[in-house]
Amino acid sequence: MNRYKRFDILLLCCFAAAVAALFWAEPPASFRSLQHFWNLGHILLFFLFSRVAVILFPAIGSWRPGKKFILLFTLALLLGGAIELYQRFTPGRDASFADLAADLAGPLLYLGIQRGIGKRQRLVLLATVVFFASFSLVPGLAMLSDEITAARQFPLLADFETPFENYRFTCQGSCTISDRAAYSGRKSLLLKLTTDRYSGIGLQYFNGDWSAYKTFSCAVFNPGSTPVNLHLRIHDLLHERGTMEYSDRYNTTFRLLPGWNSLRVSLEDVRNAPKGRKMDMGTIRGVGFFVAHEPEPLTLFLDTLKLKK
Repeated sequence: MNRYKRFDILLLCCFAAAVAALFWAEPPASFRSLQHFWNLGHILLFFLFSRVAVILFPAIGSWRPGKKFILLFTLALLLGGAIELYQRFTPGRDASFADLAADLAGPLLYLGIQRGIGKRQRLVLLATVVFFASFSLVPGLAMLSDEITAARQFPLLADFETPFENYRFTCQGSCTISDRAAYSGRKSLLLKLTTDRYSGIGLQYFNGDWSAYKTFSCAVFNPGSTPVNLHLRIHDLLHERGTMEYSDRYNTTFRLLPGWNSLRVSLEDVRNAPKGRKMDMGTIRGVGFFVAHEPEPLTLFLDTLKLKK
């Protein structure tokens, strides 16, 4: 077996490993930026896919660059599109245009470093690779910026004075940073809640070591003329790994009067909330605010989530 053949076998093994990594390995969920950067691996996957196609069908290697481009780009589009369509209907996964763009960047990168193409063609191909990669790279850099900001802010969990803090939350409805109302500073999080059975937001990306603190507080503005019941839930890592029973987390309800409402929770009450155990205050994983069975859509403003000793 000559050296070239050994190298091709190595590439086939790398391709198999890349497929396994992207489909069965996951980056830590607590790092949003790493999730975006991880998706850039689609470029490597489809770069190797292009090379594997040439290894398996050597005649492709002798084709003119234009013909080779049409084939490899079309194959990447069809395969990448099929993968995203599959994920669209798979529980726990979502289709992503950024992933498809990274898929298409793979064959462009492969073609862009090949011999036999003109300088102008090479620049166009590599510039397109950068453009497609930006759909994952730019959000990743934004999330990395917010992760650094969150680490500096702690024990302030969010006050919405910086541009990406709303991405620390998952929303059932919509949540955007707004300057229409503010408890402190100039901005707050505008929540547009629906009439679904449950509608709200969850703080998902944050420092979960609350063991050194005594209280959790926040402020909520009710712009309406009637009171609103706002439910709060807090849970730890053990709750996520268990059956996620209602009795295994902290639950409470606040009556929001018109105007600003200052909400305060004793973390000792949170610690003692789970039935039959103590909540692990060093691994808090979720803080949820929601309304239930509202007859009409609601607007609320959330601000200044923080811990105090």
